[in-house]
Amino acid sequence: MTIGWFFWDPPREAFSIPYFNHPIVWYGILFVLGFIFGYYILIPMFSHTLRRINQIASCDILDWDALIRNIPNTSIHLPKDSSKQAIIDAINQSNIARDQLTTLFPGAIATVRQTAFFLIDRLCWYFVAGTIIGARLGYVFFYDWAHFQANPLLIFKTWEGGLASHGAIIGLLIALFLYRWRISRWYPAIGFLQLLDICCIPAALAGFFIRIGNLMNQEILGTPTTLPWGVVFGHPADGSAPQPRHPVQLYEGLAYLFLFVLLMWVWKTRGDRLKPGRISGIMITLVFAARFVLEFFKAQQESVIGDSALQMGQYLSIPFIIVGLYLIFYSRNNKKEIDKQLNK
Repeated sequence: MTIGWFFWDPPREAFSIPYFNHPIVWYGILFVLGFIFGYYILIPMFSHTLRRINQIASCDILDWDALIRNIPNTSIHLPKDSSKQAIIDAINQSNIARDQLTTLFPGAIATVRQTAFFLIDRLCWYFVAGTIIGARLGYVFFYDWAHFQANPLLIFKTWEGGLASHGAIIGLLIALFLYRWRISRWYPAIGFLQLLDICCIPAALAGFFIRIGNLMNQEILGTPTTLPWGVVFGHPADGSAPQPRHPVQLYEGLAYLFLFVLLMWVWKTRGDRLKPGRISGIMITLVFAARFVLEFFKAQQESVIGDSALQMGQYLSIPFIIVGLYLIFYSRNNKKEIDKQLNK
């Protein structure tokens, strides 16, 4: 019986910028698309969180004069201490719904959506820096330290390739921690785990786009296979001879896409009833469990021990799986009510 495998050999470059003759590659386009989609997914999620907190901060005030001028027309009692923070405290103590405040003080208090844009704009800078720096350093230290130790300036040549997803996750966690510290002066009620629960959902979608980018680049190759859905890569990035392989990039990308849909459904249907850390615990556990299994279908990359049966990616996935399981356990056994945490 003859098996007709799928032949895959797309151009790595989508187009070139006129006059500069600078190529734009599909991987870069898909990488950016992951962030763009994630940005717009975060807007309603941040808006929902802000409504639940039902607090305003100094960054929400667009016009102080208009705010003070309109306070006598409401049930809010202007404090004797007329400092800006005292006025904000008085508004928050009134327990007026956030959306109603923007109606009472038109043009003076930002809408929930405006504040969501404000917070996400800043979050994106942290995420971009955390992803690129973490992914690059992860590749340097986890996969090719001997080479970069001898040529340290090559670390900065990210355009030549060499990014590691485990390093990107570590970079994102550090970036999110710094971001939470940065916004705590405005919204101390938003905890790190709450932010992690929100951000991990679009991160799963971004992972899908990145793996499709790897497919376009013909990199992160699978092991040879005789299965009918094997893919023959015309120009593999590692320079190997074309042969039918597991399309492991597609396997992993579809796993991330499925996880994104699952987590989005969980957040919409049960998010308000779950303790902080549950969604991120599920995401981290499933992502790295899938990564551990799928590494068996990847061509040999690097292992901690020369003859080890496990690849570097599998060793690195184990600590993340443990952290994910801990978050699930922690969220199940954390007896504090979410509303109390949000309104402290």
